[in-house]
Amino acid sequence: MLHLQDSQGSHLHGAIAEVGAALPAGVPDAAPLGPGRLAEVTRRLAAAAGLWRPHVRRDAAGPVRTRLLWTPSVEVWLVEWAPGQATRAHGHDGAATALSVVEGTLVEECLDATIWTTCRRTTFARASTATFGPGHVHVLANPGDGPAASVHASSPPRAPGRQPAPARPGAEELCGSS
Repeated sequence: MLHLQDSQGSHLHGAIAEVGAALPAGVPDAAPLGPGRLAEVTRRLAAAAGLWRPHVRRDAAGPVRTRLLWTPSVEVWLVEWAPGQATRAHGHDGAATALSVVEGTLVEECLDATIWTTCRRTTFARASTATFGPGHVHVLANPGDGPAASVHASSPPRAPGRQPAPARPGAEELCGSS
């Protein structure tokens, strides 16, 4: 069952079949996807700009997240970033995650959650894809002067109405896992 929706949960009419067609063949209905399959999902949807470009909207208060897709095995978000915007330190509730940068550049500060220090800084340019294993904790930011956008996929997905949560103290971090 595919749900293509905006951040308020309303369906984006006419696009469900297109999103399903943009997914890699064999995406299961309920089995969790590993990082490699998630990277394939984000790359395919990033390449299908006609599906997400109409939903781009910027907000100076913080990154704007629009859930593009939810299935029992994967959820996909479009995240839009104004210059200088960053997330709080966060994990992914035990889910594997991938992101593809579709506009601008993102910088990741990978965190060692046991001592809350940066263990690695990585720059992701436009058209790059990164994967993160369960337990990964990080901060993402747009360091540039212009806007940035990225497509994120996580598996297993959160419940359909939940937003990504910030990291919790004591969360596991595997800086070498991505």
